[in-house]
Amino acid sequence: MRFIMAEVVTILSLACPVFAADDSLKVWADTKDDVAKAATSYLDAFSTVGEREKWKKNIKERMEERPLQAIALDWFFDHQGELQDKDPDAVKTACMFFLLFVETRTPPPSQIRTRITRENMEAMAEFLRDEVEFKKG
Repeated sequence: MRFIMAEVVTILSLACPVFAADDSLKVWADTKDDVAKAATSYLDAFSTVGEREKWKKNIKERMEERPLQAIALDWFFDHQGELQDKDPDAVKTACMFFLLFVETRTPPPSQIRTRITRENMEAMAEFLRDEVEFKKG
């Protein structure tokens, strides 16, 4: 009986990361449209069409060699401090990555998704909306 119980515990512990990943994908699916709308408004207010097109062209060229998720993961980890400080250039780039994930129907890398909660996705959308409203005056 102990042997069977140990196997069950082992199987359940191995299944937990799978459930966590599924939950992060659900949170992503449930919240991405609201954040995408806020990100689009933010980019409309704080960047130019030319700037966005140049960024997208550069990323598309890089995607010929590496997947979007790998490029984004490197960028996000390299710019964590700027994102925490809400540096406007970092926020713009993060919005562009976010919208590209939505456009290509690619979920963010699991290393980023594990940090996504419904609360911080809602907070991100609210921050972006607040910044746009502040700019409008």
